[in-house]
Amino acid sequence: MPDNNDPDRLDDFLLSIHGADPFAEVADASDAHRVEHASSLAGGEQECGAYPSNALKMRLLAAIGRATNAKRVLEIGGGLGYSALWFADLVGNGGRVETIDRFDEHIEAIQQYSERFGMGDRITALAGEADDLLPTLDSAYDIVHDDGVENQRHFELKARIENRTCCFQVPARHFGTMNWVADNLGARAIIYPGFGGKDHTRTAIQVLSGEVPEKRVFTHTGWRILDEEYVFLHAKGAIGPNGPVPDVWVRLPEEFTRYILPDPLQ
Repeated sequence: MPDNNDPDRLDDFLLSIHGADPFAEVADASDAHRVEHASSLAGGEQECGAYPSNALKMRLLAAIGRATNAKRVLEIGGGLGYSALWFADLVGNGGRVETIDRFDEHIEAIQQYSERFGMGDRITALAGEADDLLPTLDSAYDIVHDDGVENQRHFELKARIENRTCCFQVPARHFGTMNWVADNLGARAIIYPGFGGKDHTRTAIQVLSGEVPEKRVFTHTGWRILDEEYVFLHAKGAIGPNGPVPDVWVRLPEEFTRYILPDPLQ
């Protein structure tokens, strides 16, 4: 007997009412690309981040956007352009969608799909890290869509210099430069000059650190799928269908640290 609570079956039913997904081929291409791209990335599929949004979610956002006459949209984490196409469709002629992604192949795919669907004049793909690009944008946006998928890796370091112990984080992409040493440890932290000095120092840190534990920290609130279950992220972690979910870490900006949900009643 069919399971009436099956989310995929419910999605299919609702889509049959509202019409097929006009950008389904981009969603399918994103799923295929993510698996292939993962083979060349240390962080696998999560690092690729080309997870297309749910079609029903995008249809709802499009309806909200039209109701508010949205004309400027910023998306963080463009993937292959699936969400950007939905937003470009809702803003209509004269509207603008800017979407950020770190991978050149994603940027190229966004541009290709934008042209294929006749929306090349509405979508601008911005290549780079969101943290680097956001301060350079000065436009006012009607919608900012952060899908929460884009991943950034940081190394947490603990160093002792003379009688002082320092703990700090360094973005993984900056670790190899070793330019972070003076900023975090001060003038007494010296890397001796010479050919390959920085490389030897970096290698020594990584080798002598031994087995390094990894922890995934979310920097947003809202719904996510973890271990095939929907959970809701808030400032103190996550709540799932059976209550608080262990081993889920959330770090929010200062102004959102009071966004805490109580444990469900038993």
